[in-house]
Amino acid sequence: MLTQKQAEEVIKLIEGNYLGPAFTKLNEWQVNDTFLGGLEREYLSNRYDYTLSDRLMFFVNKQANTNIDAKPIHYDIFFSYSSKNQNEAEEQVKYLREHGISVFFSNDNLKNHAGSSFIGKINDALNNSKHFLLYCTPEAVASTYVQHECDTFLGKHISKGKVNKIFIIEGDNFNTKLLEKIYYQNIQTTDIDFILKFFGKTSKKEQEKQQEYLKKQEQQLTQEQQKLDALEKQKQILLLQKQKKQEQEKLQREIKKLEEEQNTNNNKKTIFYTVGTILVVLVLIFFIRGGTIFGGGEKRENDTKEDMIAEKEKPAEEEAKPEAPEGMVFIKGGTFLMGSPESEVSRNDNEDQHSVSVSSFYMAKYEVTVEEYEKYCTATNTKMPNAPDFNPNWKNKRHPIVNVSWEDATTYCAWLSKTTGKKYRLPTEAEWEYACRAGTTTPFSTGANLTTAQGNYNGNYPYNNNAKGVYRQGTTEVGSFSPNAWGLYDMHGNVWEWCQDYYNSDYNGIKESGFRVLRGGSWNYLARHCRSAYRHYNTPTYRSYANGFRFVISF
Repeated sequence: MLTQKQAEEVIKLIEGNYLGPAFTKLNEWQVNDTFLGGLEREYLSNRYDYTLSDRLMFFVNKQANTNIDAKPIHYDIFFSYSSKNQNEAEEQVKYLREHGISVFFSNDNLKNHAGSSFIGKINDALNNSKHFLLYCTPEAVASTYVQHECDTFLGKHISKGKVNKIFIIEGDNFNTKLLEKIYYQNIQTTDIDFILKFFGKTSKKEQEKQQEYLKKQEQQLTQEQQKLDALEKQKQILLLQKQKKQEQEKLQREIKKLEEEQNTNNNKKTIFYTVGTILVVLVLIFFIRGGTIFGGGEKRENDTKEDMIAEKEKPAEEEAKPEAPEGMVFIKGGTFLMGSPESEVSRNDNEDQHSVSVSSFYMAKYEVTVEEYEKYCTATNTKMPNAPDFNPNWKNKRHPIVNVSWEDATTYCAWLSKTTGKKYRLPTEAEWEYACRAGTTTPFSTGANLTTAQGNYNGNYPYNNNAKGVYRQGTTEVGSFSPNAWGLYDMHGNVWEWCQDYYNSDYNGIKESGFRVLRGGSWNYLARHCRSAYRHYNTPTYRSYANGFRFVISF
């Protein structure tokens, strides 16, 4: 077994790539053959790996004596990163500490860890940190140290049922495929201001944004009031014009009535004289013909129906559009291009365009609300989802239900089908995108861009150089924004919506991948996540304060 001082000396040689002298030192200290053999195997098996020095240092530290008598320090966050991203990581740590959050940052301890094992300090810090933050880059995912830190934190906290949080911040060269390598954490990326919000902190930058937002709101209210005043004046003018027009129309009706009465009197006189003349003629004929008018009293036979009436053919009526159930919209089937073109800004590799045909169906106008889900829970004696973090609107009955998994959503549809006799289900991924686009081919059904006046997302992160908007920091009442061209609300933002399909990068939803599809973006995600073609996914048991659903009926 090595002493801590010996381990430090070997590590310095390894860091300088002096591997031969490192092995010589170990032989001088008569380290047992088992340890030397293990270190040599680690070197030979990974000699082409750019993280070789990390792996060897980790192996040496594992063998060093650890004697820590100091009282453990507790941290709010353990910050995990790759040393290759140190500069960017230090900026993030500095920002968190400036706002009063205690952070364990290994670079602080790397400079001075004499007297105890550095790995031992890492393990103690992991054990005494409430939450875990990964600065996610390709280098971090490939790092042995980072992998050790992730595994240790999960083993000591998550597996024991503690309610600790794991945050991920996207670093340089971040790609969603990196998350697949740590999928077992079942988490999503976020931003550093969101972490401050979790700890109840408000950054100066955010305070300035709020003040600027209030100032803009005040200006908008002033402008709106001016518009209302102008509209009121216009309304009075239009009202006077309308009254004048009504008086003119009334006068014209009275003139027309007088003319009609005059024509009626003239017609009566004409009829009177005509009838009198006819009666005189009939009396003369009566006497001339000997008491009959129609020749000997014989009755004339009726002509055929064809000779009497020529009936016109009625035009064929247009086929009636099926009447949609209450709260749902009829979506007529068709063929469309699913996915995004290569020219679309912020597209992902899993959005390859391909032609898809869908049959007609009905889709709910709104996402399922808290009120609707409560009825289901009452009827089935089911526990309501836990109150979600970061969403003050949870108690609003007209807000979408959240903290529901894919399994919860499908169970709700099964109950609704049994209750109503109709076949409710989650939409397929193709049905969802077809309905969301509503005939458009642009990134959003609203066109080339999406503002926070058109959907609920994190307005601090607009799409394709669009102006920043409002970050509402929670869900909004369903139907708060204008619907798309087919009458569907909140297809962009508010909450992620579960779909029926399994997730696969090539849209092959038949093959079981273990994940289910989520679509539409949400209130705490970026504008680019709200694109019609954007694809998200998670395990069917996953619950989140940003996940909800809506249902369809097959036609």
